[in-house]
Amino acid sequence: MSVSWSGAKRIEEDGDTLDYRDTRSLLGLGGTACERLVPNEYDQAGALRFDWQTLSRHAGQGPCRYWFPFSNAMSPHTNVPYADNPDYEPALNSTELIDYLITERGLEGRSSLLVVEGLIRLASKWSLAGGPVEYAVGAQLRQETYDRREYSKEVGARGGALQDLSLYPCQSGPALSDCEVGRLGVFSYLPPGHEMDAERSIYSAFAEVALPLADFLDAQVSLRYEDYRSEGGASLDPKLGFRWQVSPNYVLRFSAGTTFRAPTLNQTQTGIAATSRQFVSRIGTFKPILAFGNPELEPEQATTFNAGLIFDTDTVLTSDDWLLVSLDFWRYTFDQPLVPEPYVRILDLACPSGQATCDASSPFFERLDLGGQR
Repeated sequence: MSVSWSGAKRIEEDGDTLDYRDTRSLLGLGGTACERLVPNEYDQAGALRFDWQTLSRHAGQGPCRYWFPFSNAMSPHTNVPYADNPDYEPALNSTELIDYLITERGLEGRSSLLVVEGLIRLASKWSLAGGPVEYAVGAQLRQETYDRREYSKEVGARGGALQDLSLYPCQSGPALSDCEVGRLGVFSYLPPGHEMDAERSIYSAFAEVALPLADFLDAQVSLRYEDYRSEGGASLDPKLGFRWQVSPNYVLRFSAGTTFRAPTLNQTQTGIAATSRQFVSRIGTFKPILAFGNPELEPEQATTFNAGLIFDTDTVLTSDDWLLVSLDFWRYTFDQPLVPEPYVRILDLACPSGQATCDASSPFFERLDLGGQR
């Protein structure tokens, strides 16, 4: 019997511009003190919209600053070697304004795997031409955990990290908990984040029999059962293998069986499983791509076949020579493969190329949500 435990921890940290602050600063309402003095204003859909009277009264006045996105306002980055900007004018953008625009964000992920396994291996009372029959039986328990936590330097009004899409979905600012447009998260470029706390237990049992059919021919028969319960289904997989010692220098081997690959822990969770920001050529801009889990996923199945030849000799030219050659053929046939659905294909089916508008009657149209706008 054996028991093992392993764990892993990863931390990712980066910085990004808060989109609503970028908009405010381009309008002359940049700065922490200005945001306290002049709160955000929104239209009925939840988009950031300032009244012209607000802008005429405060833009560029008092603590409210303009953000200049032009090259003469960009300072060379200290981490870029030989970078220089001879036209740089420090007075255009202050350090305080840049700190206001950009905030740090990160995530901490922890995973663990506990394996408890028992194995019994014995020689049976039966014998074949090549020797006694041997067998092994065993059982295994695996427990997986995955914990993902988002954090940011600034904390919003509802707590948690600003990039957490479930808390702060609106591009127009963290003050809103819902909006009809701009449901892209509060950051300008990096994709929104999500939190996860999941675990599952996997139970398995297996058996194997070694059959020495002759001095030159061995066979192995094995069977394995794994049950992921409601987080990935179950699978029963047999395997049959032969090893034939044709001569002292040549060995032929064959095997055939079935195998499977269960969905990962995050793939079987409800809600967001992964996020990324990718360029969508059809609309000419970057958009967050959200991949959702599916608790109904079943294991990916495969039928495998292998045939091989081994040539082993120590007398190629002289008695001190040694040569080993191995030739193998593999064939795999997959069923129910586990792959992410390609968002580009979904977009093509919902909005066929050459049409000015999308097809609202398409079953794929309902799966498109470009920042809350359909």
